[in-house]
Amino acid sequence: MNFEPSAKAQDFVKRVRAFMKNEIAPLEAAYWDKIEAQCNGREWNNWRIPP
Repeated sequence: MNFEPSAKAQDFVKRVRAFMKNEIAPLEAAYWDKIEAQCNGREWNNWRIPP
């Protein structure tokens, strides 16, 4: 049996990885900084999803 992903699947994985690297990863640190700032000294009971 051949378990190699198809060319279409390989292209999809390549595009998703590029999107994550270029669009999501640069924003992740700022996102977590906002969440930490809202936690009032790490009191997670008051946590809210940032806008």
